[in-house]
Amino acid sequence: QSISVGAINSRSQYQFTMQSADLAALRQYAPKLQDAMSGIPGVLDVNSDLQVNARSEFVTIDRDAAARIGVDPASVRNMLYAAYGTAQVSTIFAPERIVSGWKKLS
Repeated sequence: QSISVGAINSRSQYQFTMQSADLAALRQYAPKLQDAMSGIPGVLDVNSDLQVNARSEFVTIDRDAAARIGVDPASVRNMLYAAYGTAQVSTIFAPERIVSGWKKLS
């Protein structure tokens, strides 16, 4: 299936991906990790893309009925992705900015 595992593109210099099969645990510990990282000296602008109120839905395909009308699971997945998915069109890289008074961590 078309499932991405791992980090997504980000404008940040560093990125950490936290994953869990237990959604409740992820929702509990992700904000705690974000707060802890924000308290580390020298670490600036910690953010998260966790969407606690994001909507989700599970779709069950009746494969026998779909096969009778000539529709395969890949076609259903592609149709749903075309209707509700997101696609990265391009990546735009910009030059680094040096802000007076800040040092780049390396």
